[in-house]
Amino acid sequence: METSDKVPGSIVRSAADRPTRQARIPFGASRTKLGVNVELPGYHLHWVNDTTGRVDEAQQGGYTFVEPKEVGLADKDTQVKRFVGKGESGEAIYAYLMKLEQEFYDEDQKALQASVDVFDKAIKSGTLDQKPGENRYNAGIKITGA
Repeated sequence: METSDKVPGSIVRSAADRPTRQARIPFGASRTKLGVNVELPGYHLHWVNDTTGRVDEAQQGGYTFVEPKEVGLADKDTQVKRFVGKGESGEAIYAYLMKLEQEFYDEDQKALQASVDVFDKAIKSGTLDQKPGENRYNAGIKITGA
């Protein structure tokens, strides 16, 4: 600590001397309902709604449930879930936090991008939804400034 030249006898704190306080989110501030402030190294986290077959599809794709202790929660449940709405017949719909190994997630994203690239190529060449034998005038589509 140092003394101040401006006010005799006063003490000036350096940044290292200042007490730190935990970051807080003001009450009433907008927040995401499905926010997770924790990362699991080596995994991609994803919320999956428990609508017809979605959780089963995720599990078939290699996703597993995140346990509360993995993200610092003390829940007694074995899964992290959030209420997200009601179905057509009034039943509760929950979203479950699930994880997939990052390697598999990256592979999946690469495969998805390949199908998007095929679609983009068809758009740019003017052949999107072209039927066999259909003659189209095609001067080519040019995209600039992107």
